[in-house]
Amino acid sequence: QKSDQIKMIFLLIKENPKISRSDISHKMGLHESSVKRRLNLLVDKGIIKRIGPDKGGYWKVLSDETSD
Repeated sequence: QKSDQIKMIFLLIKENPKISRSDISHKMGLHESSVKRRLNLLVDKGIIKRIGPDKGGYWKVLSDETSD
């Protein structure tokens, strides 16, 4: 389920803010484009924010609220 996947991605980011999209997709068995869409959803909701570039940057958690 999509909301479960989003929660899982959120937890992976909380665990390791430097985690890459490809690491997330490998850990979850999701296609990288699916991970990107779910990450964009979290960003749009103001839950996480990307700090710095794709390589060498990290995810900043802005809110613990991942429920729909």
